[in-house]
Amino acid sequence: MAGIDQEEKDYLFERAVWDSNLGLIKLFVDYGAGVHSIDFEDACRTGNPEIMRFFLDRGIDAVTGQPFAKALCHPRRPQLGIYLQYRDKIPGLKHQVNLALRHHAQDGGLKWVCLLLWAGGDAHIRLPDVEEESDPENDSTALEEAVRFGQLKIVEKIGIDPAKDDLNRLLEEACSACEWPIIEKLLTLRADPTGGKSEYPPMQRLINHFEWKINPWNGQRSDWDLCKAFDAILSFANSGGRWQPQDKYGPNGLRRDLYRLDCGWIEKIIRGFSRHQVCSNELLIKILNTPRMKQILGDRFPRLMQFLKQNSEAHQ
Repeated sequence: MAGIDQEEKDYLFERAVWDSNLGLIKLFVDYGAGVHSIDFEDACRTGNPEIMRFFLDRGIDAVTGQPFAKALCHPRRPQLGIYLQYRDKIPGLKHQVNLALRHHAQDGGLKWVCLLLWAGGDAHIRLPDVEEESDPENDSTALEEAVRFGQLKIVEKIGIDPAKDDLNRLLEEACSACEWPIIEKLLTLRADPTGGKSEYPPMQRLINHFEWKINPWNGQRSDWDLCKAFDAILSFANSGGRWQPQDKYGPNGLRRDLYRLDCGWIEKIIRGFSRHQVCSNELLIKILNTPRMKQILGDRFPRLMQFLKQNSEAHQ
C-alpha cells in the first residue's frame, strides 16, 4: 500500500468494514490504517462478532457518541454476545443497552425487549432518547415508554414494580394511550386516579384522547375506537377519576368536538358522563347550552337539560 496517503487509506479501511471483510481489515491495520478512524457503530452493524472483537481488543471507543446503543436500535443477535463478553471490561456498554431497551419498548419490538432484558437491561431506569442529553423532566424508563405507546405485551413482559416505578406517572401515560388493561392494573396497585396536584391529570388525558378519536388527524373516525375511549372514561370515573378542567378551554374544546357528532352520540356521551359523574352536571349544562348545540340536538335538547338538572339536584 505504498504511495497511498493516510486519508485515502482510512477511507478504503472504512469500506472494508462496510463490506465486512475481516481479512482486508487486518491487512489495512498492518499497513497503518487507524483503528480509531472507524465508528464502532459500523463495526457492530456488520453483525460479525470477529470484527467487533477485533476492534474492541484494539481499544476502539465503544462509549463516546453511544455507538453500541445506536447499533442496537437496528440489532443483530451477535451484538448481544459481544455485550456479554465485554460488559465488565467496558462499563459504559450497560448504559447503552438500557438506552436501546428504552428504544425498543417505545417502538414495540417485543423480541428485542425480551433479549435485552435477558442480557441484563434495566427497564426501570430513567433515561433520555438515544443521542439526546439527559433531562430530568423528560427522561423516562423503558416501562414508561411502553405504557405511553400502549405496548401492552411489552408492559406485561417488563412488569410493574411499585418499589421501583412511579405508579402515578405510569397512570398518566396509560391514560394518554387509553389502554384500559394497563390503567386497571395500575389502579389495582393503588395509583391515584385523581392525579393529585398534577397539571395534566389522568382524566384530562383520557378526555383529550377521546377528543382525538372524535376528530382524528386523518379524518377517518372509527366507532370502535370512539366506544373504547368512551368506555375507558366511564370506567375510570367509576374508580374515582374526575374531569375538573381548570379553564374555559377544556369544556370549549370538548364542545367543538361534539359538534362533529350526530345527536345520538352527543346524548349518549352527556348521559354517560352525568350518570358516572365524570364531571359536574353544571359543567355539562354549560357545554350543552349554546345555540348550535340546541340546533343539533333538536327536541332532545330540553330532555337532556332536564335530565342534567335533575341529576344535579340529586347529587347535592
